[in-house]
Amino acid sequence: MSSPSRSAVLRLAKRRSAFRFKPNLWPFVGISLALLATFMVSTPPHHGLAVDLPTSAYAVAQRYALRENAIRVAVTKDGSIYLRNNRVQPEEVGVAIRQAVDDGAERRVYLQIDSRARYGRTEIVLDQIRKAGIRDVTLLAEKPYKPAS
Repeated sequence: MSSPSRSAVLRLAKRRSAFRFKPNLWPFVGISLALLATFMVSTPPHHGLAVDLPTSAYAVAQRYALRENAIRVAVTKDGSIYLRNNRVQPEEVGVAIRQAVDDGAERRVYLQIDSRARYGRTEIVLDQIRKAGIRDVTLLAEKPYKPAS
C-alpha cells in the first residue's frame, strides 16, 4: 500500500478543523459552587415551629433563645404544645422542663405563643412551668415591620 501523496495530505490538513473539542468544565464547577454556597448561606436555621408570634413595638431580640439547649415551649394555634420541637402533652411539660434543667439548661423558659392560640391552653402551660420551679419566663414577640422610606 502506498502512502498518500503530499497534495492529498495538504488537502486533508485544510479540511480538518484547527480546533479540537475539549469540554471546559470550569464554568460548570464555578456555577455549582456558587449555588452550593447560596443555598448553604441563605437557608435560615430552623429554630422551632412555625408560630405566628404577636407583634410589639417594645420587642427585644433574645439571642439566648436560639441556643441549642434553651428551653423553648411553643403553643400553636390549634392548641398543640411543643417543647424543643417535640410535641408533648400538657401534663408532661413540667416534667420535661425539670429534666432539661437537670441536664444543664438555663433556668429560663422562652414561651412562643401563636397570636391566634386560646388563652386557656397558655394558662395550662404557665401552670406547668410554675410547677417545674421556673420563675423566669420570657414571652417571645416580633417587632412590627416598618418599610424603609
